Amino acid sequence: MLDEITPRHLAGGGDPRQVTEYLLATSWSNHSVPGYPQVLLESPDQ
Repeated sequence: MLDEITPRHLAGGGDPRQVTEYLLATSWSNHSVPGYPQVLLESPDQ
């Protein structure tokens, strides 16, 4: 269960690994460029 943080803007952006690790484990393709902050993932059905 997630704790609610109020005001919400103080919660920050969160950890992208919570989403990307799940997507990579479910056949999404990683097209990210090493050294750049963008995350580029492609779904299995494109």
